[in-house]
Amino acid sequence: MKAILDRLKNEALIRDFSQRKVTFSHLSLMQEALLVASSFKFYPQNVIIKSNLYQAQHLVEKLQLWLGDDVLLYAAEESLRVEAIAASPELNVGRIDVLSRVQKEAFKVVVTHVGAFLRYLPPAQQFQNLTINIKLNQVIQPMLLFEQFRQMGYTETNRVDQPCTVAHRGGIIDIFPVNSEIPIRLEFFDNEIESIRSFDLSTQHSIEALESITVQPASDLLFTQEEISFLETKMSFPEPPVMRSLPPYPVIISLPSRPLRMSSLPPPLNRSAPEPVVKLYCSKP
Repeated sequence: MKAILDRLKNEALIRDFSQRKVTFSHLSLMQEALLVASSFKFYPQNVIIKSNLYQAQHLVEKLQLWLGDDVLLYAAEESLRVEAIAASPELNVGRIDVLSRVQKEAFKVVVTHVGAFLRYLPPAQQFQNLTINIKLNQVIQPMLLFEQFRQMGYTETNRVDQPCTVAHRGGIIDIFPVNSEIPIRLEFFDNEIESIRSFDLSTQHSIEALESITVQPASDLLFTQEEISFLETKMSFPEPPVMRSLPPYPVIISLPSRPLRMSSLPPPLNRSAPEPVVKLYCSKP
């Protein structure tokens, strides 16, 4: 495959496409993948937007045959309702991985789709600032570090059992970083990190002692404190007016019924039915 790409990259048409001088349409999936892979040698920073997630996933599968790990998929749920009810943890981990890698590795092909491309993304500097390095014997308050993990998008749980979760009990913080395959346990002596260890989820036994770890944000929906304050201001509703003069006696609501006048409706609906009429009866004591 490398020989094919080396031969195609010398074609004038591929060079013109890499320089955005020509465009193509009505290509098959394999033709599109071969065209992108060939132009990658000239223009290694490509962002390809497909119509939907299905098409993006299939293009990534074809591109990986030619470019391997140089292809990244930035995917998201196409329905906000689905994302709110049953968001996929795998898609979330994949998005964070892509955001992290494109900041470290400049030359990549990123394939995405319209639903993911229109998502809000934090500034690159903010994402980098929320990526923290934790070292052995570091001095930091446990609750301060725990609150920082929550601001990074980690979900607070009683027990860490899946990625992007964090738990705190006493002088121990368990966290399952999005950029790690196993959870990490931080043990404190007062405000000093006494040990950093990876552990097994099922047995809770330690696996390996570590000198330091890097924890990345667990979500791509990251807001600064100023943005949070702005959203709170925009989403706040004025308080309903308060009745200053109330009757000194109870108000009873009665719902008497009477036949509806439905003679103008079609025969199947031309029936009498009770119509609620609200009347207020104020009974003085």
